[in-house]
Amino acid sequence: MVKIKVLDKLTSNQIAAGEVIERPVSVIKELVENSIDAESTRIDIKVREGGLKEIGVTDNGEGMAAEDLPLALARHATSKIERAEDLNRLFTLGFRGEALASIASVSRLTLISRREEDLSGTLLQAEAGDIQKIEDIGSPAGTMVKVNDLFFNTPGRLKFIKSTSREGGRVSNLIYRLAMAYPDISFSLTMEGRKTFSTSGNGNLLGVLAQVYGLNHMDSFIQYRYRGEFFTAEGYLAKPVFCRNNKYHQTFFVNQRYVQNNLLNRAVEEAYYTILPKDRYPVCVINIDIDPAKVDVNVHPTKRQVRFQTENEIFALLKDSIRKTLSDSNLVNRFTFPDILPGSPKDVVQDEIFPFKEINESKKEYNIFSSKQNIAFLSGQEGEKEGKQMPVNKPSPGGVRIIGQFSQSYIIYEDGEANVAFMDQHAAHERILYEQYKEEERAQVQVQQVIPNVIEVDRDLVESFKEQLPSFREAGFHFEEFGRGTFLLRSIPVFIHKIYTFHLIRDMVEEILRDETDQSRAGFKEAIYKVMACKAAVKAGEKLTEGEMETLVHEFQHLQSSSCPHGRPAVMIIPKGEIAKKFLRTS
Repeated sequence: MVKIKVLDKLTSNQIAAGEVIERPVSVIKELVENSIDAESTRIDIKVREGGLKEIGVTDNGEGMAAEDLPLALARHATSKIERAEDLNRLFTLGFRGEALASIASVSRLTLISRREEDLSGTLLQAEAGDIQKIEDIGSPAGTMVKVNDLFFNTPGRLKFIKSTSREGGRVSNLIYRLAMAYPDISFSLTMEGRKTFSTSGNGNLLGVLAQVYGLNHMDSFIQYRYRGEFFTAEGYLAKPVFCRNNKYHQTFFVNQRYVQNNLLNRAVEEAYYTILPKDRYPVCVINIDIDPAKVDVNVHPTKRQVRFQTENEIFALLKDSIRKTLSDSNLVNRFTFPDILPGSPKDVVQDEIFPFKEINESKKEYNIFSSKQNIAFLSGQEGEKEGKQMPVNKPSPGGVRIIGQFSQSYIIYEDGEANVAFMDQHAAHERILYEQYKEEERAQVQVQQVIPNVIEVDRDLVESFKEQLPSFREAGFHFEEFGRGTFLLRSIPVFIHKIYTFHLIRDMVEEILRDETDQSRAGFKEAIYKVMACKAAVKAGEKLTEGEMETLVHEFQHLQSSSCPHGRPAVMIIPKGEIAKKFLRTS
C-alpha cells in the first residue's frame, strides 16, 4: 500500500501559511512589504478586531496587469526573482511568492489593482484559496488588498490568539518600524475606524520618531552616520536619559528590512557601556546598507533574522562608530516642567527626570584615604580647608558660578548660558576618575611594588580569579597563587597609590568577580577602573568647599559626559526659560 501522498493544493497552502502567516500582523507585514516593493509613496492600512475580522492595505504603487492577478495567488509565483542566483543579490523585501497564496488559503480575500497605463483595474475575489470571481472594475492606480475573516477555515489557529487588542498592538508596532525604515513613504494606520498613526512621507526620519515616541523626546535623539568599507549606517541614537528596561526599542534595518540580530544589539549595548545603568538599554534606530551578497536574509521563513558574512568586522565598526558619536555629543540632560498650573499638587518633576535606579553606591567608607584629596589632586593643588567661607557670587572660570551644595550631595551652579544645573558630586567625580584611569592605561600602566599581602578569595570565586589573573596583570595588579584559595598581591597600578588599602583591593576583587555582566560586556580592565573610581570618588553626604565644587564642575565639563561609569546621570540642567515659565514670565 502506498503511504506517501501528494498533498492537495489547499492543504499545502495552509502548511505554507503556517510558516509565514502566524497571526494578523504577519498578513499585514507581507502586504505592506509588497506595497513597498511596488514603489508606493503612500500606504494606508485599516484593521478591525485586531485584523481577524478585516485587514485592508491600499497603496498607490505600480499595480498589476489583469493577466497577472490569478498568478499572484499561485505558490512560488513571483516577480522579484527568476533564478536561484538572484537569492544572493536581493533588493526587495519579499521574494518567495508564497505570501498572497498563503493568505488567500486561510481567508476571504479581495484584490483590486490597476497599472497607471491601464484604462480600468481588475477585481479578484477568492475564498480559502479558490478564485471565485475576476472582472474589470474602475479603480485608481495602485493596489488594494482586503482580507476578511482570517483563519475562518483553520479554527485551531484562532485558539492561540487570545486578545484582539494585543493583536492591534502588534500591528501598530510593525507600522511604526516600517515608517522608520521608509520615512519617504506616507503611512497611515486606522484601527476600528479611528486613525491612530500617520506620517508625512517627506523623508524626515526625526519627524517619524516624533510620531512614534512623542515630541517631548525629540531633544533626546542624536543623529548617527557611518561610512566604511564593509557597510554604511545611519539613524538616531537616544541620549542615556531616554532609555528602556528591555531591548525592544533597539530597531535595526538591513537594507531597509527590519531585522533581529543579537550581534547588532550587543554592539550598541557595548557602545553605551558605562553611560547606562545595569539592566537599562539604549533606544536607537539604525539602518545598515550592505552588499546583499554579504548578508543572508533567508535564515527564517518570515525573513526577520539575518546572518552576516563578516560579523566580527561589522560588530567592531558599529560599536566603535556609535561610541565615537556618543563621545562627540553633549549628553547632559535638559529637562522641562509639565505645563500645569503653579501650586497644583502635580506640579512636580516626575520619574522621567530620574528614571534610573540607584546603582552601586559605595557601601563602605575607607577612612584610611580621603576622597577629597582626590579632588585636590585633580586640580593640581591642595583643596581649601573645610569650613572656609568663600563669596558665593564670585564668578568661576568658564562662565560657571557655583551657587552651593544641596543635601551635601548635589552641587548647584549656573552654567555659561544662565541655566541652573544640578550635579551629583559622587557620580561626577566617579566619571572623572574613571576617565583618568583609562587615560593612564592608554599611556601604558605604570606599576608600583607593594609589601606582599595575602588575599583570600571565596571558594566559589577561586577558579574565576585564576582565569582572570592575566587581565588583572594587564591593569597593573600582579597576583600570585599562594595556596588553596589564597593569592599574594605584589604590585598595583601607580595611579591608585593615593587610595590604596588592602581591604579596598579585596573588596574590588570580589565585586568584579561576582559581576558577570561587567565581565561579559566590556572586559575586565574597564570593570576594574569602574570599581576603583567608585571607591575613590567623593561620597554623597560629604561637605565640599566652593573650590572643590568648582574643580569637580570644570573637570566634568571637559569630559562632555552625562553619567557615572555605572550609567547613573551625573548632571541635570533646567533651562532658564523653563524657570521663567513657572514664574509666569514671558522672557
